[in-house]
Amino acid sequence: MKRKASRLLQLRLVAPLACITLLAACTAARRPVAEMAEAERAVRQAQASSQAYRYAPVELRSAEDKLALARDAAADGDYEDARRLAELARVEAQLAEARAEARVARQDAVLPAGEVEVVREAPRSVTTVLEGPVESDVVIERTADPAVVVVPE
Repeated sequence: MKRKASRLLQLRLVAPLACITLLAACTAARRPVAEMAEAERAVRQAQASSQAYRYAPVELRSAEDKLALARDAAADGDYEDARRLAELARVEAQLAEARAEARVARQDAVLPAGEVEVVREAPRSVTTVLEGPVESDVVIERTADPAVVVVPE
């Protein structure tokens, strides 16, 4: 009777562990469908809606390469590598898009020569001082010339 009770106790301990192991194996073997879809979307978005080919070609190419490797790994049944590579592809595509957008914004912020004059001292012939919130180190004044930006030393 004691022998039967100890076997029953062993079975009660081993059965849940076997179920947990089986569930963990099933979870690890899950196809990375969502991760692949997110990576594909991020790469397509970087290719289509930004100037990533022009301003972040290395990052974009890396994202495309990692996405191709993720597809290959998924086709080979190596879902963990496919998931990891898809995540890397998504992040690198987002990086490429962000770098390209930053570069475009930086270029848009640069004004053509002659539109804005940077002066170290305030000019004596100021016709109007713009009102509103002014940062402590930059004052924008309107004169007969285009906008004059006064930058204190």
